[in-house]
Amino acid sequence: MKTIKYLMIGAMLTVSAGVSAQTADYQPQVNAIYKVLQENPGKPEAAKKLEKAFVGAYKKNPAALTQLGYTFLAEKHLDKAKYYADMVLKKNKNFGDAYVLLGDIEQLKEEGGQAAMWYQNAMSMDPKNPNGYVKYANIYRKDPATFDETMNKLKAEVPSYPVEAVSGHSFFIINDYDKAYNYYSKSNPNTIDEQQIYEYAQSAFFTGNSAKALEVAKKGISRFPNTNVEKALSRYALYCAIDQNQMDDAEKYAKFMESSDMDLIYNDYQYIGRVYLMENKYNEAIERFNKALEKKADAYQNYQYLSEAYNGLGDEDKAISYAEKYLSLASNAKPSDFVKLAKIYDAKAQGDDVELYMEKAMGVYDKMAEKYPSLKSYAILQQGNLAYGHEKNAVAQSKWLAVIDLLQDKADRDETDTSTLKTAYRQLGASIWADKGIKDAAPYLDRLVEMDPDDSIAVRYLEAKNK
Repeated sequence: MKTIKYLMIGAMLTVSAGVSAQTADYQPQVNAIYKVLQENPGKPEAAKKLEKAFVGAYKKNPAALTQLGYTFLAEKHLDKAKYYADMVLKKNKNFGDAYVLLGDIEQLKEEGGQAAMWYQNAMSMDPKNPNGYVKYANIYRKDPATFDETMNKLKAEVPSYPVEAVSGHSFFIINDYDKAYNYYSKSNPNTIDEQQIYEYAQSAFFTGNSAKALEVAKKGISRFPNTNVEKALSRYALYCAIDQNQMDDAEKYAKFMESSDMDLIYNDYQYIGRVYLMENKYNEAIERFNKALEKKADAYQNYQYLSEAYNGLGDEDKAISYAEKYLSLASNAKPSDFVKLAKIYDAKAQGDDVELYMEKAMGVYDKMAEKYPSLKSYAILQQGNLAYGHEKNAVAQSKWLAVIDLLQDKADRDETDTSTLKTAYRQLGASIWADKGIKDAAPYLDRLVEMDPDDSIAVRYLEAKNK
């Protein structure tokens, strides 16, 4: 049996399947039978005495007998499960859940070919019962037209049923978060249940819709206070509040999480640390980033955050150490991470060995260009700016000229390339103008004028040139 295909059976393969079962007066007896079956694997007869008493007490209750069938199905006693489904249908041919039980039994068989037929029977014989529609639609997840057609039929029969949320759940449990979010986004977060609102927020987060995830998480927190759902949603509220730069919310959820009895994971500590980092509470941030690393040693992003925290404290040596460690370990390091390290070296060069730390900063840009070849011209431009900042004009001019050589005749130059080229003309032209005069700078400033006549240096150059 393919696991993904049959995941939806899971909800019905537990003794407490469904709200009606959980609140039914027969639930304690069902639980007792299930416990005996669990303790005696492969021996359905072990619960014979309890089973007999149950049937005697609930022989006129089709829901109870169907639940008894599911109790046996949960331990894969298919014949016993079918026995009770058939028993129900002999006297209650319109009881849809018994047909659904027969379909679920089929799904546990290797062939599983008759499941859809039984779910169709459930829809036909008990059209107001959602379970048949949902199970039938789940078989056809890979056929969007059939899935939607089936769920639309359910909506027509039971307008109050949360079809959109149930559809979202169907795809959420197979980790298809794009489709899950698509359906959940059509649901009403004011009416869906705790599990559904949690899945809605999570699928929004997983698909990069952090603003919506934050909105839904807040709604769930307000609807279900003092519950496990509040705790679970606080996690995504924290993450998304930071992503959305809503720091008041982020601080609130961070404090809630740390004061609760939640079992915090590495990501929680990382995000909580980021809250402290953004508030310039560097020692508190460092403590949380280290806790994140205790939870997950290869959570390398924490090294970058530790670098930022130590840099905030003015400990440039530790900031450099953590940044270098991060860049050496993290395969997904971003260009901005290289820039941050180069800036720390640049700051060190202001008060220490200029040549040494400028060279190290230059080396960081070389590594950035190596990792991101498309940013080579940008890296060289920054090397020029760096050298100019330390009054190494000849080095700076050579770097800017190298950028121009790379980009001026590039056939597939994009907007970023064009902006970089314009900056190189601007920087080189202005530098040569200051060093040697307007005539030597003219070849570069004329190109700047062509590219951006409103640039402040271009305007000053034209005024000087036309005097």
